[in-house]
Amino acid sequence: MKAARYYGPGDLRVEDIPEPVPTDGQVKVKIAWYVNNPPRISRVTSPLFSANRNGICGSDLHAYLSQTPTYASTEPHPITQETVPVTLGHEFSGTIVEIGPGVDTTKWATGTNVVIEPVLGCMKGECDTCCQGYRNLCPQITFIGIGGWGGGLAEYIAVNVRYLHALPEGISLEIGACIEPLAVAYHAVKRSGFTGDGAALVIGAGPIGLFVVKILRTLYPSITILVSEPATIRREFAIKHGATRAFDPTKVNVPDTVRLPWTHLYSVCAPEELMSTLPYGRKMQFLMST
Repeated sequence: MKAARYYGPGDLRVEDIPEPVPTDGQVKVKIAWYVNNPPRISRVTSPLFSANRNGICGSDLHAYLSQTPTYASTEPHPITQETVPVTLGHEFSGTIVEIGPGVDTTKWATGTNVVIEPVLGCMKGECDTCCQGYRNLCPQITFIGIGGWGGGLAEYIAVNVRYLHALPEGISLEIGACIEPLAVAYHAVKRSGFTGDGAALVIGAGPIGLFVVKILRTLYPSITILVSEPATIRREFAIKHGATRAFDPTKVNVPDTVRLPWTHLYSVCAPEELMSTLPYGRKMQFLMST
């Protein structure tokens, strides 16, 4: 099968590798593919780009540009025991095509559409976070598609059913591929304590920021949502999907622009110009975890 294999920063190769065979507790999933911009790659004929729904995370780009701690390296990862090369991709969905031994066939069946929960913790008895069910906070954390165990940028993956969630009827594979980043945004909104009073300011309209906008608008249809984003296309997208107003922070006076009775600021950083808005609301700084 075709797979996008990560060898280290600046070295990503589409290669032919053996199809995985499910072992005890695993199923084989045919990964769905989604091409974000079909017209630009309409002439691509590789099987890797031929079908349905998948996503590429910004962290994959970061790993391509520079060494990233959670990504596989030349040393075996403490959880997966794998070294480079590994198959990339951790935002994906697919369809079960084979059931391995030891899998509960009353719960899992071929033809079931699933989304993969990619977070991997060490699951050791001495790890407090894993023992409490917070493997996302494990000190040795990695992901399927980052530290090994296959990945979404391939045609198939064999994965333990503990990392699977069946997609409900009516939820497409395309939507399924978005569930991982959507969960990050939803978690941030719920952890913020925002209850719909006042206004919200979203800093940055990348995928997570846009999901925050969408979640806020869905939960609180009448609130004011401001978005700070320098890219025109992202500002337009934010307005289309629920923002009340979007502005370019490089072209306006940010404190004057946000002088509203807003109550929550959604940001993963704290540039100095934002600090001056504090008299007008409450700043929430997040170290996001899914």
